[in-house]
Amino acid sequence: MIRWIKCFGWVFMQKSVKTRFFEEKLKKVPFLFCHFLSSAYICTTKLKFIFINLINLIIMKKYFYLMGLMLCMVFGSMAFVACDDDDEEGGGNASITADQIIGCWYGIDENNDTKINVFSINFEPNGYCMFDQYKAKSKNNWQIEEEGYDMTWVLSKGTVVMTLDGYEGEEQQMKADILSLNGNSLKIRRYLEEGNSDVMEMVRCDTPQDARRVLVQLLEEKFSK
Repeated sequence: MIRWIKCFGWVFMQKSVKTRFFEEKLKKVPFLFCHFLSSAYICTTKLKFIFINLINLIIMKKYFYLMGLMLCMVFGSMAFVACDDDDEEGGGNASITADQIIGCWYGIDENNDTKINVFSINFEPNGYCMFDQYKAKSKNNWQIEEEGYDMTWVLSKGTVVMTLDGYEGEEQQMKADILSLNGNSLKIRRYLEEGNSDVMEMVRCDTPQDARRVLVQLLEEKFSK
């Protein structure tokens, strides 16, 4: 009997030892699980940090590349414009003198189905000139309209600049290059608004009224068609 009790006690002790072992292991499970979650969170945070830095690095490289490209384009365009300005300044025939263009000239600015515009410039030796414009529009039943402006002019390096004193002290300028002069024909390059330009021919005339007569003649040709 005593032996049986001893054996039973030994078995009970063995089970108790095993039970305590498993209980201790189970106690460590939450700690191990928390440790696992903490390690996973740290790894995820590090990966996220690395990924964000990598994206930022790519974006910054692209940003600096685009900025460098834009700066190159800006400075290149500035240099290109500067060269153009140098070409345009004094782009006319410098051998043509002011004495050669003194007098009255007319040119046909527009001649289409909606508008006819003829103008004249009378260059005077004293540095003054008269700019007259004669125009007619279809929307106004082709009634002739006239405008005239007193201006000053100067010719330098083949470029003539005419200045109109506007209101409140503001000046308005018209600029043209004298390209060629053949008898009574004057070929010029006009500089228009927004950096545009065109080339046209002007014809020597006696008075500004000759330009008006040219407009009347063009109207008669239009009505006769």
